[in-house]
Amino acid sequence: MKKFSMIFVLLVTGLSVSACSVATNEKQEVTSEVEEMQEQSAGNTADTEKGAEPGNAGNTDSMSETEKRAGEKNTAEEDMVEVGQSRQISGYELVDGDSVPVTVTFTLKDVLRGDEAYRKLAEENAGLTEAPEGMEYVVADIGVSYDEGEAESLYLAKNEASLPSAKLYFALSNGDSNGEDLTGDMADGIYLLELQKGETGEGTVVFLHNKDSEEPLYFAGFDNVIKFDIKK
Repeated sequence: MKKFSMIFVLLVTGLSVSACSVATNEKQEVTSEVEEMQEQSAGNTADTEKGAEPGNAGNTDSMSETEKRAGEKNTAEEDMVEVGQSRQISGYELVDGDSVPVTVTFTLKDVLRGDEAYRKLAEENAGLTEAPEGMEYVVADIGVSYDEGEAESLYLAKNEASLPSAKLYFALSNGDSNGEDLTGDMADGIYLLELQKGETGEGTVVFLHNKDSEEPLYFAGFDNVIKFDIKK
């Protein structure tokens, strides 16, 4: 009887140890999953702070680090384009799935900020409200010339694609300005431009951002990046 009792105790003890081991392993697995989720959440938060939505690194109200480096590389020996200046680029436009070479010239014709920008916008957009406290509108008038290339038409339609030859948009350089792109809401917005070879057109780029922001305006498109000086 004593022998049976000892075997029973050993069996119960063994089961208890086994159960504790399983529970410990399960706890470690759960902890690991939680930590992984926290890391993913932290990554998404970091993306958001840089101006991207969680799970979407393509928010174009601000430039990605890669695109900013591309802009710095492209303009390493050149100043930013200032009012009255032009910059010619040679790149590619996506046509029916093919990257077609094009040469385009961009000219920064004028920049308006604050009350001046608001008055101009209000003339063409009656429902436009004044900028919130601490914010201001900025309007950049930009001329575009399709100089030469193999594409029949040059399109300035906004495109947030990842392929460099398909990507095309204007953005502020970082998320600190709380910039909001309003260009698509404008009747003369630059994204409406369509040019034939040899033609020149003009359109506006409009942002609402912090008053104290002096960051440049970036153009990413045709496999190039241009920086425009929009300080006043």
